[in-house]
Amino acid sequence: MGNALFASDTGTTYPKPFSGNIKFDRRNVLGQRNSTVYRGTFMGKEVVVRRILKNVSTSSTEEIAVQIRLRHPNIIQTLTAEEDIDFR
Repeated sequence: MGNALFASDTGTTYPKPFSGNIKFDRRNVLGQRNSTVYRGTFMGKEVVVRRILKNVSTSSTEEIAVQIRLRHPNIIQTLTAEEDIDFR
């Protein structure tokens, strides 16, 4: 994987159940295609929130965990992954 660095694995299983730590306004859409991208916050930090319908998502639990651990200057960092009834 070249220069990719991984954060330490905390043993957390992803996606996690919805925690309420992710906040966004459904009217503040930044983009839409296979998913909808919103401006939001995660634990008080300004972030981009991407919501993917579960029936469209092809990401496996292992793939999500790798994306969360991955650190690279040319790749947008994934901070967490949560799911509810319809979205991942």
